[in-house]
Amino acid sequence: MAVVGALLQALPNPIWVLCGRLIFGWALFQTFVRLELFLFQLSHPAQYSEDYSLLRIAQNTGVLLAVYVSGHIVSFWGGMWMFVCSAIGLCFSMLLFLFLFGKQPSTSQPSTLSSC
Repeated sequence: MAVVGALLQALPNPIWVLCGRLIFGWALFQTFVRLELFLFQLSHPAQYSEDYSLLRIAQNTGVLLAVYVSGHIVSFWGGMWMFVCSAIGLCFSMLLFLFLFGKQPSTSQPSTLSSC
């Protein structure tokens, strides 16, 4: 759903851009909630705060990198390509997530993410 929202934002019509932003925002909200639930399923209760901090550091680093990369994309190819590259990055991230965590974690053996 986030990919569709990103691609809609690349269209020149303001109505489609607005729809794309709404879809993209809702999809990111859902993704963050599910990512945090997945984190707490994998994590041991004694490690919740450490694992949550590591997740936030990774997310904030990604936000900082995205700002610089999107600036370069816009300066080289224009504004529309920023959203196309965003959709490609989202697809790549989803495939990487499925490759790394394709199986659902078992609830009988919690492990910590910091040991990965």
